[in-house]
Amino acid sequence: MAATFDRQTADGLLLSWGVTPFVINQSTDFEQVVRHAEVLLIQERLAQPGDIVIIVAGLPLGKAQDTNNVMIRRLSE
Repeated sequence: MAATFDRQTADGLLLSWGVTPFVINQSTDFEQVVRHAEVLLIQERLAQPGDIVIIVAGLPLGKAQDTNNVMIRRLSE
């Protein structure tokens, strides 16, 4: 699953094997974006509460050009 603010980026990700892209609302709050992605994962049945996921991001959101943040997180019950 890939969450992005940009439709063009999401369209390009469609070509990546195993990636389901979602366009989400722009935000500068990293935790809010992570929570939104967690909800999408569960709603779309790509993961279940309690699953461990790896989150990669470029910070600051919307400005970074490269990945500079990696987080391992358990989805909320």
